[in-house]
Amino acid sequence: MKAVNHGHSNQTLTVSVSATLPCQASGRTPPRISWLKNGEPIDVNEPALESRFIQLATGSLRISDLRKSDTGVYTCRARNEDGESTWTASLIVEEHTNPLVTFSRMPDISTFPTAPGTPVVFNVTEDGVDLEWTPPEKNGATL
Repeated sequence: MKAVNHGHSNQTLTVSVSATLPCQASGRTPPRISWLKNGEPIDVNEPALESRFIQLATGSLRISDLRKSDTGVYTCRARNEDGESTWTASLIVEEHTNPLVTFSRMPDISTFPTAPGTPVVFNVTEDGVDLEWTPPEKNGATL
């Protein structure tokens, strides 16, 4: 099982907006992604969630019409027969009553650089080793 490729980062958002908690994972066999809030599984089909929680085809979790009760620690869990990998971050939902409070949204993951290629070992000496790898396809700049 490879690690979670893209996980979410801590976010502080206002009531009534939407949040997307990105999560992408890969493995020898496609992993099954599930979500937890404060260590408890999130059932996106539960009627009590009023369809505000949707797990996207990518594995990301979208929460619409945020409420203060949505504040918590969210964990993306990817599992397959090779193992399990998790990524955890917090979501804080606040009323916008204080002009001194700054709210931040996680940047779109398409702006992040991709992973570099697999390192190749060459020029091994008793004092060291040189590694070489291909640079990322995307360095984070807008294409």
